[in-house]
Amino acid sequence: MGLANRLDALASTSQENIDVCPLGKIINDSSEEDRRAILKVLASPASTRSIWEALKAENFKLDRQTVALHRKGFCRCQEATND
Repeated sequence: MGLANRLDALASTSQENIDVCPLGKIINDSSEEDRRAILKVLASPASTRSIWEALKAENFKLDRQTVALHRKGFCRCQEATND
């Protein structure tokens, strides 16, 4: 595979996933009950660390900074809603 083909494939894959951050993907892919619970805790005074630890305990793969950025509105989810 040539460099141009490899980069084109990467760009196509990246474009498909640009709309939401990893936490946004978890929210979108969750059941309605889980989605409501996640959104509720994100809007609560619970610490970002405790939210991250709860997600991690349920085997979600994301870092604490992702949760912090999503809560502050500095992630791709916010960018997608501003377009």
